[in-house]
Amino acid sequence: MLTLTKPSIKLLSIASINRLQDWRTPFLEYINAGIIPKDELNPQHFKRRASLYTSIAGELYRRGLSQPLLKCLNKDEANLVMDEVHEGVCGNHIGGQALAAKIVRIGYYWPTIKRDCITKVKTCDKCQKYATNTTKPAEILHSIEVSWPFNR
Repeated sequence: MLTLTKPSIKLLSIASINRLQDWRTPFLEYINAGIIPKDELNPQHFKRRASLYTSIAGELYRRGLSQPLLKCLNKDEANLVMDEVHEGVCGNHIGGQALAAKIVRIGYYWPTIKRDCITKVKTCDKCQKYATNTTKPAEILHSIEVSWPFNR
């Protein structure tokens, strides 16, 4: 039996890993280290907004009053969730506000959720192609005199 006294490969040390900056980074830095962003105009307002969030295992979650913790997503993750909920396996091509409400019920959050969901529905080809036709008349209705049908 052979026993190794030292590793057979050299271990590389990683000095730092660059994380992409997104909307979650200032909140995570404030929660973990108490650092308020330098470009913040109103620090009190930022502290109030940051009190709605919590960090668990390095991930940012939003607290709600009558709902469980909502996992905060970046732009790419949000697009993936919107695609799956809107037209995925159980997707039913619902409207924008209903899509946003469904995503929140599932347990996800990002600040522009309603605007992004409405834009997603407006750009969905199937939603536009197979949407119900409107019953709005092609032109403005013209009024007629009441006595005209009975005129001889």
